[in-house]
Amino acid sequence: RIGQAELREVSGRFFDLVTRGRVVVEKMSLFSNREEHPPSRIQAQEHNVTLTCHCGSGWSRGCLAAAREVGEMLEIRCTTCPSTRINSAVSASLSKSEMVPRACVCVPGYIDTNPERPDLDSSCTACAFGRYGPAANASACA
Repeated sequence: RIGQAELREVSGRFFDLVTRGRVVVEKMSLFSNREEHPPSRIQAQEHNVTLTCHCGSGWSRGCLAAAREVGEMLEIRCTTCPSTRINSAVSASLSKSEMVPRACVCVPGYIDTNPERPDLDSSCTACAFGRYGPAANASACA
């Protein structure tokens, strides 16, 4: 159990946690001035992570706290929105090891086909030729 932690810019991944039991991180803050880091990893039977990424204002597509399961590992990272998505956030959060749905919105010309995965380019689908997404985060093409 980690009650509270603050981690500042590092040259590689912020951390790796491995245990046979349960990992609970009640409050973690990561401060980063780079858009890409290797993911931090947690390997445990159970995990519950609350994380805030502090990205600052210089990130090209906004700030995203991303999480995904890879085999037995939970990978988490502070990153920017993928090319089909954008936001204007300078900080972002995970709660209970899960991303905030629609943390990054689809750019105009795309529709949101998977709001639960704002970290994936493929979660926004381009409108067909001659049609358009009328605004950011459109749910249908016009």
